[in-house]
Order: sequence, then structure tokens, then C-alpha cells
Amino acid sequence: MREVTLVVQNIGRGAGALDAHPGMPREMIGAQRWPMLVERLKTVTWTEPDGTATTVTPALVALNECEGWDWARLETAAADLGLQPLGICTEGSGNAPAMLYDPAQFGADAEWFTKHSNSSHHGLGLAGFAVPGLPDGKRLGVCVSHLTPFDPDAAKSEAHLVACRAYRYGGYAVALGDFNYLPLVGRHSYDTGPMTAYNWANRFHFPRAFYWQPTGRIGRAIRSMLLKVQRPRPNLKVAKAFHAMRLGDAAALMYQRTRNKQYLAWTCPSMRIDWICLSPALAEALVDYQVITSPEWASDHHAVAVRLDLDRIDHAKANWDYH
Repeated sequence: MREVTLVVQNIGRGAGALDAHPGMPREMIGAQRWPMLVERLKTVTWTEPDGTATTVTPALVALNECEGWDWARLETAAADLGLQPLGICTEGSGNAPAMLYDPAQFGADAEWFTKHSNSSHHGLGLAGFAVPGLPDGKRLGVCVSHLTPFDPDAAKSEAHLVACRAYRYGGYAVALGDFNYLPLVGRHSYDTGPMTAYNWANRFHFPRAFYWQPTGRIGRAIRSMLLKVQRPRPNLKVAKAFHAMRLGDAAALMYQRTRNKQYLAWTCPSMRIDWICLSPALAEALVDYQVITSPEWASDHHAVAVRLDLDRIDHAKANWDYH
């Protein structure tokens, strides 16, 4: 058994000081968030089947929204987490994705590419790890991205790009990040209250009655009645794109195995939008998944972690090369 833990975290606009939020203790306003994120990300604790706890150092930590960061800042973050910096993508909006890793677990031979980042709003980063135990010449591809929240069609195209980049090395592929849209499994679990207008507009399909603007009293009454039965439907273009590319949502995979709804917990105040998606070969290696919520105010997103047993990889499902 060779287990590794992968984590993704949207750190929230460079992990700056805390702004005021509803329910936040007054003394927390202005507090520095990066120390809280270090506490959240430096180790991950897993609950074993017998109820005991195992605490591990992640093999990989992927970050979204490293706004204002450069290589020196990434080196500092890596030192804080006890990891090595691998790369940061600065070609997109400035809310950069980045990656850190543990060479002791993933091997010292690691590659980093930001090719095609100009085709995505926030950019993307692809890592290739020569993980011990993979067949000769094969690498584990891990692509981190933050899909655009502004246009679901553009986000769908970005999802296809992220998936293709994750498969750059063949069938050992992971795509992870803040994907901004509802998943296939858990699609009806959301709260529109905290959403901005552009999030609300882009994350749903609206019934015809929503656009009807009657002027008379009877028309308004009919519209109101129709809206009670014709609810907005989640826009699943992004989720379907990853599904079509055979990248399985780890949270959904664990829920389907166990029927435990804790695996479908939200990753932000309104829905589950931070995902780790695994290729078929790696889905067989999935041991566990969790949403990490503590410390409470570290970010407006929770961290998401998966536990993989590299000895359970189904190599027959990765027996192909990228062309």
C-alpha cells in the first residue's frame, strides 16, 4: 500500500487579510489568512475504518487565486507547508493557479507547463510527475485551473482544455481546481442567496416564465404561479464536459460507493464547485475524499482532498499514449 494525498484550495485573492463577513467575530476582521491556510493545508487527517486517525503530509497542494504572487512568494508558501514549489501561472487574469509538491512522495523528476493558458480566463498549470511505480516512461499528469465564472460556454471549452492537458502524459490524469459550476452528482444542492448576479445567471437555465414580463395583474399572477413550478435548472455543461472526457468527480465516486452524503458537502457558501477529477485508472486507486473546513475563516472556499493508493491503480485502463 502506497498512499498519497492530493489537496486543492482556492485561497481567495492572494490570501490577504480578512474582510468582514456575516457571522464573523469582530476580532477576526483584518486577521491574516495565510497562517490559517498553512494550518489547514500543512497536514491532512484521515479517519481509518476502525475509527483511528492518520495524519499525513500532502504529496501535492494545488492553489487557486494566488493574486499578486510571484516565484519568491511561492517559495515562501512552500517552505511554510514543508513542500517544494513547482510552478505558478501568471499568463491569465492574475488570479494565478499554482502547485507545490513533496518530492519524497512523488519523486524529484517533475515538469511544469503553462502552455495554452492564454486560452483560459485565469490560466492553468500542468504538472508531470515521474511517480515511482508507474510504468517506464509514464508520468502522472495533474492540471490545476480556475474556470471562468462569466460564461458557461467558455467554461465548458476551458474544461475540455483542462482535461486534454491533464491527459498530456496518457491515462494517469488528474484535473483539479475551482470549477465554478454545479456537479452532476449533488446538482440540486445549492443556495442562491450568496451568489452574485453573474454567478446566478451563468449557473442556471431559466424557464420561459422567468423572462415573461406581463404588465397586467392577471398576467403577473400567472407568472408567479408558473415560477413556483418551473424552477431554474442547473447548468451542467462543465460537469458534462469532464464526464465526457472520462474524468470522474472524486466526491461523486465516494458517494456512489457509500451513499454517504458527507461526500457531497459544499466547498463554498453556496454549492460544491471545487473538484478533484480522476481518470479511470486513478479512480480505481481512490481510497477516500474529504472537504477540509478548519480553520473556519481561512478562505471563502474549503479545501478538498483525495487519498489515493498507488498500488491500486488499474494500469490496464491507462494503456495508451497521448498523440
